[in-house]
Amino acid sequence: MIASAFDHHELTPSVLARQATWETTGVVADVAMERVALWGDPGTPELADRVGWLTLPIRYDDVRADLVAVRTWAASEAFDEIVVLGMGGSSLAPEVMGLALPGERTLRVVDTTHPGAIQRLMPSDPSRTGFIVSSKSGGTLETLSLFAHAWDAIAAVTDTPGNHFVAVTDPGSSLADLAGERGFAHVALADPNVGGRYSALTAFGLVPAAAAGIDTEALVAAAERVVLGPDPSHPGVVLGAQWGEAALAGRDKLTIITSDSLRSLPSWIEQLVAESTGKSDTGIVPVPTPPSERQDIWGQDRVVLFLDTDADPLTTTTSVAPSAHLRLTNVTDLGAAMYVLEVATAFAGAVLEIHPFNQPDVQLAKDLAKQALAGELAVSGMRSLDSTDPAVGPELSAFLANHRDGDYAVVLAYLDANDETTRQLESLTSRIRAMTGLPTVLQIGPRYLHSTGQLHKGGPNTGLFIEIVDTPTPDLPIPGQEFTFGELVTAQALADYAALEQRGRRVIRLRAEPAATEALQRVNALLATEAVRSSDD
Repeated sequence: MIASAFDHHELTPSVLARQATWETTGVVADVAMERVALWGDPGTPELADRVGWLTLPIRYDDVRADLVAVRTWAASEAFDEIVVLGMGGSSLAPEVMGLALPGERTLRVVDTTHPGAIQRLMPSDPSRTGFIVSSKSGGTLETLSLFAHAWDAIAAVTDTPGNHFVAVTDPGSSLADLAGERGFAHVALADPNVGGRYSALTAFGLVPAAAAGIDTEALVAAAERVVLGPDPSHPGVVLGAQWGEAALAGRDKLTIITSDSLRSLPSWIEQLVAESTGKSDTGIVPVPTPPSERQDIWGQDRVVLFLDTDADPLTTTTSVAPSAHLRLTNVTDLGAAMYVLEVATAFAGAVLEIHPFNQPDVQLAKDLAKQALAGELAVSGMRSLDSTDPAVGPELSAFLANHRDGDYAVVLAYLDANDETTRQLESLTSRIRAMTGLPTVLQIGPRYLHSTGQLHKGGPNTGLFIEIVDTPTPDLPIPGQEFTFGELVTAQALADYAALEQRGRRVIRLRAEPAATEALQRVNALLATEAVRSSDD
């Protein structure tokens, strides 16, 4: 089960008024029956055909045969681990499930195009690995590139490489055709009436979990207990009213605090909330936050979500911002939490008067990446983080000083985020937070292009973006392509920077040379020096 508690703070009158309006108009009952008038006309693209997630838990039989098939596949092949090749909505839910829930074998996600990360994350013994190639459209460039790399690795050790692969995709996609041509062990066709970020309880989330031996029956049963009905006191509806009213009042920084057992959940929430609400120059900014963060540095732009379990409770509370607390009986109730958060996000979108199921600004970066790969896109203003460029510290400090009330900062790192590099990036993020007092988050590229990238370009112009890139060496070829993984990730970073500039966002671009870890150590030291200089002034 899932328990909920709310403290709306000064928003209480507006939240209660919103709930009362929804009750009077019967909106909640309409939504529960998959009627879409709350968000727009039924003829609106990506609207009426994107609400199938509302009844997924009570339609579990639709996917059960696929789950039985992949459980049998993984067991009969005696795989040690399952690796999901996918991006965004195809990868984030499996990643959460693999980290949070007990299973029979390891479940991991590879959702990067950086050659260093690919070499580090791909299994050392592919013969003991099952791969799930996951793409709703079937044509996601990153996913197909990763598949080509994995296929070559498997084909080098077996004459029947198709036995190592399962596909999850929509009916009629090119990936379904490819899987048939290559002799995949199984093809799971997902519900086409569900968008990627709402697909946790479709085949996209459940097939990888089942292959890993996770108890999907319990996961879905938990969600079924909180399926939306006509009651406006449903925790997802209340949470949506709170988030929406908070954003209208300037509290648009959703501060997400979880207990350790749910530490993987914020990355999934980021995509759900940011890509759903970050458009038309409005939106809710997810800010994953450790329980230990000092609340006295928070501004008046926060709303807080606490998530924990009975066995792993949080002791952190807040009296400085509106808040909600969702407590799960155990981690298997993760399915219920995901469903409630999906409902909340959709209803928050209604308050903000936006379409919560499309992503109108994602395509821009994809189009610019194609230009970059063709050598038709150039930008200027890159700064190097090597020791010969002492101007980086003052310039970055000046860039950060140019912030306004209500802003947030984002470190966009197109790097191989190994343990040491991640520690340096987290240190940089913390230093920026301390220097500016702004909500500050770390995003790893290119995975965030399928997640918070929509918010960065289509949401409120309140972000300060620090993009950090490197020169990927050694590089990796992409079988069947004229470009390499290094060229692809470089093009994606360049395109993202150009897209942010085109949208009038404040962005600075730095190159981590000659090695990322050492370069990040230098920028941390430079910012520390600038902080001391500023305090002396």
